[in-house]
Amino acid sequence: MMKIENEACFHKEKMMNSDDHKLLIDRMEFILNEYEFNVLQASQFLDEKNSRRLDLILNFKEYPSFEFLKNFANKFKISYEWLINPKDKQPFNNIITKIDELIFDNSRNSLINECKDYKELYLICSKQRNRYTKLIIENNYGEFQVFKQDFNILYNTNGIGANSERGMRSLFDFYNSIKNIKDIEKFHIDDFKYDKIINKENYIGKLLKQAEHCTELNDLLTLDDYNISRYEENFRTCFKILKDYNESKHLL
Repeated sequence: MMKIENEACFHKEKMMNSDDHKLLIDRMEFILNEYEFNVLQASQFLDEKNSRRLDLILNFKEYPSFEFLKNFANKFKISYEWLINPKDKQPFNNIITKIDELIFDNSRNSLINECKDYKELYLICSKQRNRYTKLIIENNYGEFQVFKQDFNILYNTNGIGANSERGMRSLFDFYNSIKNIKDIEKFHIDDFKYDKIINKENYIGKLLKQAEHCTELNDLLTLDDYNISRYEENFRTCFKILKDYNESKHLL
């Protein structure tokens, strides 16, 4: 009997000091850092009675149960597979697929109707102007979702095609339909952080805190031409497309 207990203890000790175990703790600590939580705050967030269990787990003194890990993944809105599988590389599930494109009236109207239930809406673009503008949704449960459609706005490409113009106009219509219901924050962010959002590598809430207000994006969607001489050619091209579109709507 003593031999069996000793073997069990040896197996548990070996498991708790394995590379996989160390990676698991590293990933848990990474998530706490993304949320900017200490052990006490995280324990409260996880509905723990106190911080003792999480403290023991993070200090390699207790191995987390499957139930604990599932609750951890659920609360922090991360992939359970990423948490337990060393080969999985994407912690966050950031891509929304519920509504594919705003270019269709029914999709746009559906999203407009849902917006009152969202906490925040964001538009982000690249500071370097070599990434598409993306729509991000934050719900009341702290989940962030990146809208699937790419918008060719403030994106320095070799021209703007018909599909890009249609997407631009649909975003303009969406913005003007929603602005009296829900404000949309407009940010620009450097490419490194932009890619982390798209690649599901980091918590979007933390990255958005590091973003800066984008005056260009605001001026474009509100058709404010006060600063137009300061902006690059791509901005003026987009501005003209949206201004002509807006004027044509009023002529109908």
